[in-house]
Amino acid sequence: MPISLGTEAEYKRGYKPGNVYFACPVSSASSVTSLANMVRYAPFTLKDDVTIDRLSLEIAAAASGALMKIAIFYPSLITKDIPGQRIISTASLDCSTTGIKTGIVADTFLKKGDYWGATWTNSGAIGFRGNNGLPVSMEYLIGTNEQAFTLFWCGYTQSNVTDIPLSVVESDLAQNRIAPFIKFRVKP
Repeated sequence: MPISLGTEAEYKRGYKPGNVYFACPVSSASSVTSLANMVRYAPFTLKDDVTIDRLSLEIAAAASGALMKIAIFYPSLITKDIPGQRIISTASLDCSTTGIKTGIVADTFLKKGDYWGATWTNSGAIGFRGNNGLPVSMEYLIGTNEQAFTLFWCGYTQSNVTDIPLSVVESDLAQNRIAPFIKFRVKP
């Protein structure tokens, strides 16, 4: 009996409406402690055009009164290596319990390309799932034939902020090795 390989449409690459995808890099997963009034930025690339209607992050350690926001930024127009203008942001999400925290955002169309995910918390007592800058044992660095055994930088932080900013000033940023595992949902 012949095996059906399906149609081209069944194998089309891209994002499936209603599904949730990781936006930011996923490497050595761990619970990373937040810092109060700090924004963490991590780059990501969309492989196809998409309309996003939700952003989420898993909280592994909760704290009473803790709040978090999740956002997406365009790259800077001056240098693509840093975040620039904010595109969308969730409202404050309650982090007094553990689990996946999801914020509904206005339906936002994003073209294939590079972006920055961001998280902000008002508390230094919560922990979220993220990349702690330590590669998985024996993981190969992208673009090399060497295995990674040292810390690596994967984004930026911005300290002493009481909310996610509308835009980012390069002089306010510090290199960061912790990237939150932000997820987005494709509008069904």
